[in-house]
Amino acid sequence: MIGQHLILLLVGATETFPKAFAGAVHRLWQHPDQRRELAARPEWIPMALRECLRYDMPTQFAMRKVVGDFEVAGQRLRPGELVMFLWPSGNRDEREFPDADRFDIHRNPRRFLFFGNGTHRCLGAHFAQMEGRILLEELLARAADYELDLSGAERERGELFRGFSKLPIRVGARPGA
Repeated sequence: MIGQHLILLLVGATETFPKAFAGAVHRLWQHPDQRRELAARPEWIPMALRECLRYDMPTQFAMRKVVGDFEVAGQRLRPGELVMFLWPSGNRDEREFPDADRFDIHRNPRRFLFFGNGTHRCLGAHFAQMEGRILLEELLARAADYELDLSGAERERGELFRGFSKLPIRVGARPGA
């Protein structure tokens, strides 16, 4: 059990969080008006980070085995059946996220999917949220006008994870620096 938890933390630290943070940097670059708002109002960063995770979640799916009879969206599920969670699909579900294909740092959903729930909640969820908040605060405080070099970017698109494995950033000289 301890070994499994350590593996989960290692995967989160080396696969999911770096891709999630790069995705946030990319989306904020694509939406400079929202980036400027966050630079001016850093207290909004936790909410904006949730939107970044919803919009570009690096984990693609998870499988679970049904342990008891229940029904979801009119479909009866029985013990022993397998269920696949497709996070990108769930994160664009219009029933939960109106205008789901629009990136909006002001979106404050009542619930979200990216860290899981219950016994399957992400082991590093609190750490990832803190790390993401601090990194975005520091980036926006020091270089809110950053530019991306997409010609040097590299994306991974695998069956389990997707996101930037390399995302070069250009930062202009600050006045007085």
